[in-house]
Amino acid sequence: MFRRDGDPATIGHPYVPILLAKQGERTALEHLPPLVWESVTPCIRIVPPELRDRTEADPPPAEIARIARAAGDHAVYLDPVGAPRRRRRIAALGVSYVRQVYEAAVASDLVFAPVYPFRRRDLAPTTIEFATVGIGAAVLVPKAAAITMGVGRLDLELREEVRSLGIEPGRLDVIVDLGYISAGANDVSSVVWLVRQVTVAAPWRSVILAGTSIPDSLSAEIPDDSLNAIERRERALFLAVQGQVESPLRYGDYGVQHPVPPASGAVPKMRASIRYTAGDFTFVSRCGQPIGEMERDQVPGEYQRLAAQLVLHPPFDRSGCCWGDQFIEELANGSRTARGQHQMRAVATCHHLTVVAGERSLIAVATKPKTAAASGRIRSTSRSGPTSATRPAR
Repeated sequence: MFRRDGDPATIGHPYVPILLAKQGERTALEHLPPLVWESVTPCIRIVPPELRDRTEADPPPAEIARIARAAGDHAVYLDPVGAPRRRRRIAALGVSYVRQVYEAAVASDLVFAPVYPFRRRDLAPTTIEFATVGIGAAVLVPKAAAITMGVGRLDLELREEVRSLGIEPGRLDVIVDLGYISAGANDVSSVVWLVRQVTVAAPWRSVILAGTSIPDSLSAEIPDDSLNAIERRERALFLAVQGQVESPLRYGDYGVQHPVPPASGAVPKMRASIRYTAGDFTFVSRCGQPIGEMERDQVPGEYQRLAAQLVLHPPFDRSGCCWGDQFIEELANGSRTARGQHQMRAVATCHHLTVVAGERSLIAVATKPKTAAASGRIRSTSRSGPTSATRPAR
């Protein structure tokens, strides 16, 4: 097996978005400008086979190949089994499946660090086999796994797993995955405890703290037929935790998606929507009528209406920060059409990655001399949001 070495430096960028191996996310990566890539190391998660209309537990080699072309020489984390399952009692994906994913990635020349899930020692030999000297590997520690541990035991068990993994900790990153952060879940102390337990377990190459505030159903926080906002709780929590721990953390989120992958195919009650990240909020321009109840020729007009509603709102950046913003403006003025949510998934992800890369780059260079900061700065498009995540912005 052969694969390109890529650039080892790209594994350590300050922003680690966890993205599904889906068309929308891949399209977003294809449209990222080089300057944004300088701050981003994506963690690509494979969609479980039961959500891809598959009868067998096989990986999606075509989508992995497309992601490899989009990433080029940039390294990614590749996570075959970390996605939460909608059917909780379904059998865990095993060694054979993980090997197929990694072999498909190697065949596609994807530059990747394998992701080893905490407490899955059966996957340790495969992780070791596919980790390289320059790119290394990552250990995934979900919050749910940590909750089952008693106080003071997590660091010990994690240290033992690192020993059994047999990869030098200096070549290992650890991803502390908080998953979905619900409204009101602002217990900083518990997350600080978790991060400290993980940090002292090994001399990691880096520690990544990830989470998201995007609910499984937008209706939980965004009323029908409105333009409203969801507070970026993961951002606020990250900043609060970083202020209380000594080790520098790398920032992670799920782009503009929920951690649990959506089922394939049409969702009858799904409403058209456009998501747009700005400052402390994710704004959502959302339709009032389910797409499944519309006539086919009605759908493009509804997306145009949602885009027009969004571009008139103050947080929208008319200077055009990226391909995603340009798409929305062209959709609003009628020079472009959209017919499905997969296009909006790509648009929103591209804009979000560009915005957050700018935020993380500005924070990262703030601690460097001004001469160094001037050469690596990415323009941030973030602006102030409303005073309340539930205040209508129509």
